[in-house]
Amino acid sequence: MLVEFIKMHDFHMKMVLKWRTKPEVTQFMATDIDDDLEKQKRWFNLESQKNSSKWWIINFKNKPIGVIALVDINLHHKFATWDYYIGEEKYRGRLGAFIPLYFYNYVFDNLKLNKIIATVMDGNINLLKLHELHGYRKIGVYQKHIFKQNKFHDLFILELLKEKWEKEQIKFHKIKADFED
Repeated sequence: MLVEFIKMHDFHMKMVLKWRTKPEVTQFMATDIDDDLEKQKRWFNLESQKNSSKWWIINFKNKPIGVIALVDINLHHKFATWDYYIGEEKYRGRLGAFIPLYFYNYVFDNLKLNKIIATVMDGNINLLKLHELHGYRKIGVYQKHIFKQNKFHDLFILELLKEKWEKEQIKFHKIKADFED
């Protein structure tokens, strides 16, 4: 399969830490983390025990290239927040806009969620444009919410409803991949 989503495990942590601490990745993340493998493993151990989150490694042509996650999953109200990044630089431009399409079909068709929520830090113009292209709408902004790089940053909140995805993005509905449980 060209693209697949492998359940994240402890043995992925060294690779994930390498990606997550790259300046071009972490600059748009709400948190900064230490380059400390033991801390990364402890974080993942806690995260993987939660029923409210799912973490996957994005594989392209059998090569791990990034991370995608559902967090704050609320099955009763049928929504979740999500995040992802491409850790391998050579794939960012080629696949960065394409990977979410697999994800949307998975969360709406398989998990039966009604809405997914994304947060985007100011300055990440490309991601804001991409989300809007995919059908998201801005629902708010936390002003001066994140303090990094010695200044405060706004955090935009966006949502994508299942009905909007199904109605307006029908050309992408056949883009499917396996998400390992």
